[in-house]
Amino acid sequence: MRLFKAENIPPPPLCLCWNLIPKNKKLALEIGAGSGLFSLEFARENPDWFLLSMERTANKYARFLQLKKNFPPLQENLYFLRADGVNVVTHWVPPHSIDRLFLLYPNPHPKAKQANLRWHNMIFFEELLKRLKPDGVVELRTNLEWYLREFKEKVRSENLLIPETERLLPKDHPPQTAFEKKYLARGENCFQLILKKSKALTDS
Repeated sequence: MRLFKAENIPPPPLCLCWNLIPKNKKLALEIGAGSGLFSLEFARENPDWFLLSMERTANKYARFLQLKKNFPPLQENLYFLRADGVNVVTHWVPPHSIDRLFLLYPNPHPKAKQANLRWHNMIFFEELLKRLKPDGVVELRTNLEWYLREFKEKVRSENLLIPETERLLPKDHPPQTAFEKKYLARGENCFQLILKKSKALTDS
């Protein structure tokens, strides 16, 4: 079994000041935030939450900066970083600090030789889940049923997460990400899976 080694992950070129994150709000983490549509909507609709969103690509981050101009000022509960989630989480996010983790339409890396890059197969993934609080929740969305099944089976077999609810988003579902908007417009299926942190991982 491969073991995650934090010393092999370079620190991000920024310091996440954890003391600036409100202690009176529930904390959510989104990795791979894209253009930030979900981030902005979530922050606007959930003032009792603080959302830490990360997107590593320059072009999508630039789109977020344009998109947020169409929203009223609401950045008091949204911290949107252009950064690699692996680096930031490894060095700056404390264990047992996150209430909810969003993985929305992650890159499925469909080729067999890329299977180790899928979230559930990454050696970093268990380390990421350690950042969840004992009753923490993971929300996965994907347009690929095979990816959802593989993700679900892997986390269940390794006793990392307990699947709680699964649903096919209705065709008239208001899209909450740019990918979701594209897939629903094409008439494709979009799946939502809610999972809870297992007690075994909490106690480890």
